[in-house]
Amino acid sequence: MLREFPTSEGETIALIAKLRREHAELDRRIQEFESHPWLSADDQMERTRLKKMKLAAKDQIERLQRQRNAN
Repeated sequence: MLREFPTSEGETIALIAKLRREHAELDRRIQEFESHPWLSADDQMERTRLKKMKLAAKDQIERLQRQRNAN
């Protein structure tokens, strides 16, 4: 999911902020699905896709933060 490779501290901070916004938006969309008493098969697949994207964003944020703290 990482599409950008930051080359400076400022770019890293900006990318982390962008990923946090993405993560929050994905969480909001997942919560919309969770508020329904039942989901169609397509909705279940979409919810699963969003959860995977959210986890990937979280993993990227943590990796970037570890790299930033190591430097």
